[in-house]
Amino acid sequence: MLIDSLGQKLRCGPGLSRRELLASELIERSRPHVLQSAIERFTNGVDVSFGPITISRQHGIRTKKDSREREFPLSELYSHGLEEGQFYLWRVGQEKTGIPIEKIPNVFALDDFLKIVRERQVADSRSD
Repeated sequence: MLIDSLGQKLRCGPGLSRRELLASELIERSRPHVLQSAIERFTNGVDVSFGPITISRQHGIRTKKDSREREFPLSELYSHGLEEGQFYLWRVGQEKTGIPIEKIPNVFALDDFLKIVRERQVADSRSD
């Protein structure tokens, strides 16, 4: 699912041929811009939301699933990734949390974003 700058879902009608190719191209072309914006916002202390997943320098990771909210520090994020139609977050000492990818706007940018955030955390902890 792609979300425009106004927060609206982008949809392709059934009459559009080669929708999968168009969707793939849109994702690849928009991901760098979405990722850059997310990094800038996060660096400036603004919460970054990808639908049911919000990342915050102050609060860590908040997830909303089935009307339940969970929050944990970024330092407890062990791993994350896409698997079997789900975006998973692995928390240290906990079972993984999965959210269907169709519920997460710009899910591939989220995946890249969390990789960068985790790499920065590791680098910061080594310089301390």
